[in-house]
Amino acid sequence: MYKVRKGGRSYALKIYRKGFAPNDSVSSLLKQGECPALARLLTNGFYRGDYYYEVFPLYSAGTLDDLISAGECTPRFIEHTLLPSLDNALHYLHAHGLVHADVKPGNIFVSADRRSVVLGDFGVAGTTANSGGLVPFRGTLEYAPYALHQGNQVRIDAAYDYGSLGLVLIKAFTGYSPFAGMTLEERDRAVISLRVPQSIPARPRALIEGLLNSDPRLRFGHVDVQRYCSQSLGGTRVTPVARITRTKAAGTGAKMRARLLEFGFYEGHMIMVSTAAELLQAAEAHWDGARIVVDDSHLKPFLKAIGAGDVYARFVEPFNHRPIDKRAFLFCCALRLFTQGSDARAIVYKGEKFSDVRELVRAIAQGREDLADFLDDDVLVFYLRQFGFGDDAAKAADDVLQSDKSEVEKAQLLLSMLEARVHGLYVDGVALNTPEDLMKALMGMDGAQLAALAADQELENWLYRHHCDFAYSEMEAADEQ
Repeated sequence: MYKVRKGGRSYALKIYRKGFAPNDSVSSLLKQGECPALARLLTNGFYRGDYYYEVFPLYSAGTLDDLISAGECTPRFIEHTLLPSLDNALHYLHAHGLVHADVKPGNIFVSADRRSVVLGDFGVAGTTANSGGLVPFRGTLEYAPYALHQGNQVRIDAAYDYGSLGLVLIKAFTGYSPFAGMTLEERDRAVISLRVPQSIPARPRALIEGLLNSDPRLRFGHVDVQRYCSQSLGGTRVTPVARITRTKAAGTGAKMRARLLEFGFYEGHMIMVSTAAELLQAAEAHWDGARIVVDDSHLKPFLKAIGAGDVYARFVEPFNHRPIDKRAFLFCCALRLFTQGSDARAIVYKGEKFSDVRELVRAIAQGREDLADFLDDDVLVFYLRQFGFGDDAAKAADDVLQSDKSEVEKAQLLLSMLEARVHGLYVDGVALNTPEDLMKALMGMDGAQLAALAADQELENWLYRHHCDFAYSEMEAADEQ
């Protein structure tokens, strides 16, 4: 990079190595100058045929690296200037199908009045990776977040840029980079176990943790940063689901930390929970968070610390191999059982609340394909056993689920079966509770009564529940003859 003057003004001139030129799409976008958070490309071309050059405005205050080295990168500057500007720059690039791929303090330029910054140096920028696509690594290892990779091939996409932003923020707040001076092998080991320094204030630390999520699919992006910035710049502060009250009984030090669980960063605030009731409220309000926290390594010690260790042992550990929505469902049900008792029937599945399991099954019976996977395995059978429906209902449900009927037909049968626990099967006002009761009733019936019983919508469900469904099949075969 060179400082040049023309017409009494100073500019920044960048000359690339012989034969190399940046992506044409990036150059065209930068020339438009529509995003004030991106360095505007004033002109470009080739010098002596082989050396590509670019000319940008000169930012006399230097780079973010310079500001950090001078000890003048303040928390206010980070939250009010640096973060919103970089978010705008990245969002604009990503909206146009491009990634920067080398977000670092040395590529962030500060205006003379320090009221704005721009993202520059697009030498390795390019188009976003296609689905599952890997490209040769490019950029700066020190600011490369965890990403899907194979050897020197890596997936570089929008999540990659926002991960780099998280590493930039660590440098801005602390003055050092966690991966500085590391070899590729050392960095690959360190990036998995990276912990955001505790010296960073809690609120920005929670944001950085989201930006550095080791699963790029769950990593914070534009929406999360935008919400954070709106509050930093004076927007309305969103009340967290659970406020923390530090009492003497709660304890201090390691014991206190064990009784607190970071649920997730929502609406610009880290939700912290300290009781099973607060955790249930957060999980049912934020299903994506419930899907994550069920695998959180801190969950088990937290539940143990609040006296809910049985919830983990009975409802989390045995189901580690199940689909994540089923596990989150059982986890929420277990928390409700722990906090409200077995009479509590409300459930949440995939973020949708139902008054009880019958309402969920009814929705599937009415054709809700997005919920039909609830019937894929024996999680429903386990739920019926654990939540007061009894072994008979669970066994009958298992028979239905193992049948070759369609999901809608299964749901219809299950619904009838579950409703039968309310309505039951009656003959002359007397409830039939066992196959023996039914046999006695049949012995005293005439033809009209038998026909009426056969037409009773509860009969098929009752037979399924008492493992006598073969009788209904024989009745249907006789009708066909």
